[in-house]
Amino acid sequence: YPPSQGEHNKGENTEYGENINPDFPVMAYFHLIRDFMDNGYYFERERHYKSAVRGKINWKRTIAQKQPRICDDDIVYLDFIVKTNRINEDNMLTQIHKYCVYCAFKLLGWVFTSYMPQKPLVDANIKLYKNIVQKELAHTFNDSKKLLLRSMMLVLEDNEKNDLFSIKNQNWFGTTCFHTVWEKLIDNIFGNEDYKKKYFPEASWYYFEDNVIKKASNLRPDTIMHGKNGELFILDAKYYEFDKLPPADGIQKQITYAKNAVTQQYSEEEKTYNAFVLPYYNEGEALISYAVAESAWEAEPKNYCIIPAIRLDVKTAIRQYSKRDNAAMESIAKLIKDTVYVYRENIRGNIENNACGLSR
Repeated sequence: YPPSQGEHNKGENTEYGENINPDFPVMAYFHLIRDFMDNGYYFERERHYKSAVRGKINWKRTIAQKQPRICDDDIVYLDFIVKTNRINEDNMLTQIHKYCVYCAFKLLGWVFTSYMPQKPLVDANIKLYKNIVQKELAHTFNDSKKLLLRSMMLVLEDNEKNDLFSIKNQNWFGTTCFHTVWEKLIDNIFGNEDYKKKYFPEASWYYFEDNVIKKASNLRPDTIMHGKNGELFILDAKYYEFDKLPPADGIQKQITYAKNAVTQQYSEEEKTYNAFVLPYYNEGEALISYAVAESAWEAEPKNYCIIPAIRLDVKTAIRQYSKRDNAAMESIAKLIKDTVYVYRENIRGNIENNACGLSR
């Protein structure tokens, strides 16, 4: 169901001002668009009776309204009163639905299609529309119809509060939680493990008094990517500013993911790698390795203990979101392996302990 009041996308005031609407019912708008594209406008069907020689006969009306003929001592009706269903295009609920669909397409239809429904000819009376929809909701038990009516109600309420189509208003859509979008982008582009849950390291608590064991919440890696030569890459999407890098607890978490995969025999130790994937803006060089992390608590670090920080161009990531590109996976796999190799063979041995803050 669309979220009820107070359950929409949460947000906060930003540099764009205080006119941010954190309760914008985006899912209600999306549902109206999808439902219209699948089913068209909502219509009430009226029961209608007519005279005909075939159809679903209403015998009570036929006997009352039609004169039978006698044929060989049998009573014969030459025509009948039959029941039909007729669409009532003037129904008020249909007009409200047309208005809500127009609002949804005007505001967010561009996400789905270039089609634009006809603008309603009559000016909307939002207060009246809300009363009609509310009354219909109270007498509706069909789940799909309830979902449609609730979506219509949320759109009406949003239009009542915000005057969405005023020339003075410019509509901007965004999120104050883009880190979750970034995680989804990275997983969709590079993730190719269907059952990621098996890579979650588990732990448990033993309660002395009750003599019971309860599971602790699992650690959950963002993205699992399998390389074409049997490598395992564990990627952590970090939506950080350019000069910020993951702290020590984030580094240890990645090492824990890798150790768990090796211990569970999901991957070979020398073929297991970690990487952080962070955003930046450079379409000319969409993927770069610009730093590497190494823990101070691993005496002889494995490949997965040397963790590259990879920058991925945001526009490139958005363009690739709709498709899982093998070339993109091969590119980041090569970059991670090359970075680990170069650091281990050419850099690590020449770095003085204090220069990196490492204590071996």
